[in-house]
Amino acid sequence: MRTKIGIITYHFTINYGATLQTYALSQFLKNHGYDVEIIDYRPKSIRLEQRNYLYPKRSWFNPNLLMKTRRKVINMNKFMEKNLKLSARQFYDQNSLNEYKHLYDVVICGSDEIWNVNSPRGLDTNYFLDFVTGKDARKVSYAASFGSTTSLGVNQEKINNLLRDFHSLSVRDNNSFSLINQDDFRIKKVVDPTFLIDYKDVIKDNNIESKYILVYGLLGEKETRYVKTLAEKEGLDIIAIGTQQTHLKPFLKLDLFDIPPDEWLGFFNKASFVVTNFFHGLVFAIIFNKPFIVFSNPQKIVKMKDILNPLGLENRLLNLNGLNPKEIISNDELLSPLLIEKQKNDLKKQIEISKDYLLFEALK
Repeated sequence: MRTKIGIITYHFTINYGATLQTYALSQFLKNHGYDVEIIDYRPKSIRLEQRNYLYPKRSWFNPNLLMKTRRKVINMNKFMEKNLKLSARQFYDQNSLNEYKHLYDVVICGSDEIWNVNSPRGLDTNYFLDFVTGKDARKVSYAASFGSTTSLGVNQEKINNLLRDFHSLSVRDNNSFSLINQDDFRIKKVVDPTFLIDYKDVIKDNNIESKYILVYGLLGEKETRYVKTLAEKEGLDIIAIGTQQTHLKPFLKLDLFDIPPDEWLGFFNKASFVVTNFFHGLVFAIIFNKPFIVFSNPQKIVKMKDILNPLGLENRLLNLNGLNPKEIISNDELLSPLLIEKQKNDLKKQIEISKDYLLFEALK
């Protein structure tokens, strides 16, 4: 009988990165012969988040955006239903999860910021597998993250107690690594699961013939001026995906807020250049080996640097304060092919270490 694995993560979402990291971890394990399903956990905090998207307060009401958001939810759900095996039932709290835990040989929590205790979701012990004991199933974390949390404070002892029952522990970033006491726990730093697979079976090509800058992020006036100047200099169109654009909107060839994840991947695949200030925008620019720049985002800068610095790509993290966009884009290095051979080998080594952790440490 095949080992049955349950994954608990942020999958019930309209966030492309969260959806695709769920898909990637599940697909990687399935490719290696495991029987994998996503534990369809939908706590109150996430259900409220979805409801606020779909039924916003009157003061936030924008009919056009609401229609696009509802289409995005439909597209995300269709992708999930087609590409993820969900548990036979949905779970809303620990009591309901307790009834189901005996069905798995292994339960994996991760990836994403499921351990970010400073997020609006707070400390949810189910993401620390509190509903499972070591006697029920093997407990594993893969690339879990505390996000921008810099101190666990009053939660430190409780979290330490939760982690003691794990068979294997891994996190996605240096900050999360530092928050877990190395004297008490053996822990690995691994890559985001989106690096573990290729996307040839799920990517959907687009029919765009012109070359374009792909924008995935929320851009202000300064960032918009940069992108506009770059596009004019290089003779590129500008296409934005997945986010609501304000300042950039007049300069867009296409504004695709609600596309499904398979089409989202296709736009990354064919882009000539990527502009982002989101973590998974950076990740997929690297996966598809696209020249890119990342605009500095204070809330995400630590995890961005965790990827950029080991690959020697820190020059692609830009802070536009006080700088002239025309001066910045004069650096032809930014427009050159992204990964040289050494960088490719360094990334490949990180990915292989992460795969070995899963297959030969966490699951054996």
